[in-house]
Amino acid sequence: MTLSRQIPSSVRMVLVSSNYLVRVGLRRIMENTLGVILVGESHGGASAQDLVLHERPDIAILDIEPDMRITELTRNLRKSVPSLKIILLSGWDDIAQAKQALTAGASSIVLKCQPPSVLLATVESLAEAATAALLASSNQALINNRAEQPVSPGTPSPPAWPSSLTDRERTVIALLGKGLSNRDIAGQLCISETTVRHHLTSIFDKLGVPNRQKLLIRAHQYGLVELTASA
Repeated sequence: MTLSRQIPSSVRMVLVSSNYLVRVGLRRIMENTLGVILVGESHGGASAQDLVLHERPDIAILDIEPDMRITELTRNLRKSVPSLKIILLSGWDDIAQAKQALTAGASSIVLKCQPPSVLLATVESLAEAATAALLASSNQALINNRAEQPVSPGTPSPPAWPSSLTDRERTVIALLGKGLSNRDIAGQLCISETTVRHHLTSIFDKLGVPNRQKLLIRAHQYGLVELTASA
């Protein structure tokens, strides 16, 4: 599925990962996002610092890997460009490093098992110069809940549903998290687009969010979106 989204405020972005395929995937996602200007890519380390210092981007996406000194890199990048917003891509095994990097100045964590729509919602929030508190707290709640449980190869059970949401509303959220449009959701559920909009209005009110992007962020706090969903 090809995601297409528009960021209200134009942002300059760099991608940092030693994994070529990860960079290609991120590049394709961002190239389909109006308002995002990719100004460079780096495999990490000193080259990332040089890139950030030279291009002075608004946002950097850092892919956390076992051999990466992510906390040190985060601190150095923020020192080079204090206004830089850093989004960390983290796996469950890298949560400890990610939390340390947050204290070093990173803005938010996006889990690698989450769909691209969550990453784009995070980019949009930072692009609007809004506080990253909601982003951090949403994923942090999920992270803390998982960190207290033993690691197992199986799929983790999500937190309990908010009791105020109906089954149909939860289904709409799950489909939205997969990147479906109102028309696609209506077709899959055999309902009208108007009914889908009514469901979304009710969901926004119950979860206290103003739009679809913030809904995706809040939905992950409750485990309402499948973490294994992919674009």
